Formats: sequence, structure tokens, C-alpha cells
Amino acid sequence: MVIDLSQWFGLQSRTVAVPLGGMVLLGDVLESVADTRTQVWKQPVFDLSSATTLGDDAMVRVGLTKPSH
Repeated sequence: MVIDLSQWFGLQSRTVAVPLGGMVLLGDVLESVADTRTQVWKQPVFDLSSATTLGDDAMVRVGLTKPSH
């Protein structure tokens, strides 16, 4: 999954890819449970040329969780 990160009001924003396997649905928000915010910030900036797309018949499974805070 490709996400945009920003520390404060869109300043110092960057786009990174995070694994779908570490994402869970929390209400109407997707939350990463596999990595901390610090770990996500250390990910390299997303490069579209290295991306792969899911096929039309691909299925993405997302877990449900309780709030972490």
C-alpha cells in the first residue's frame, strides 16, 4: 500500500510503500500494526517504476482491530 506521510500540516511529506499484511481496519481508518511510525518513516521513498499492480482477480484481506491508543 502506498501512503503519504507528513509530520506537521503537510510539511516534510514523503510517499512510502508499506506491506498490506501489517495493516488492519480501525473504523474508517487503516492502521499499521507491523511497523511503528519511526520504522515507516525510515522506509525509502516510493518509486513507481519498481511497483507491481494487483490483477483484476486479486483479493486483499484486511484484519479488524481495537484502537491502539
